[in-house]
Amino acid sequence: MNITVHGQARGSRQMAIRLEQIAIPAGNLISRRLKAPLPDVEFVLTDGVGVDRLLHQAHAALGGPGKPTTIRGRIATKIKARRAFASTAMTHSGVLILINGPEHRGNLHQFDRTVVHELVHAVQFNLPGARERHITYLRMCAGYAPDRAFLRNYERLIDARECEAEGLESLARQLPRGH
Repeated sequence: MNITVHGQARGSRQMAIRLEQIAIPAGNLISRRLKAPLPDVEFVLTDGVGVDRLLHQAHAALGGPGKPTTIRGRIATKIKARRAFASTAMTHSGVLILINGPEHRGNLHQFDRTVVHELVHAVQFNLPGARERHITYLRMCAGYAPDRAFLRNYERLIDARECEAEGLESLARQLPRGH
């Protein structure tokens, strides 16, 4: 597990400090709970526009460029990146977690829950077969070889993963206290 933190959002200093305090303990906690390894994780603290832009760049890097309207229409409506607390994207080398700093408005308790939630998704992306299925999904969203049954089934899996991540957010209470 290798965790890297980058801050791009104005006013993200407090969150960057907190992220450095909790990223590894949270990663270890999630990995133990799910009995699965955490991939290399890169965190970026940004705003909603940055989340949207970086998310689509990551998706295009794995799924192919496609038509931006096709990718945005299929994926962005599913996750509503600009208003989300955070979003997780698979990359060639691991996972990219994009945290929307302004949405947290200095609420470190919510920030901790968000970090735990997104690390659950990082572990989910690292499960056997997950990478191949996700890349297939991204390629289909980009307009390559669409298969409606696969899309429906994969989107059900996304919903189930989201429920699992929400259910484990309470683990944030076990993280070290902030200063």
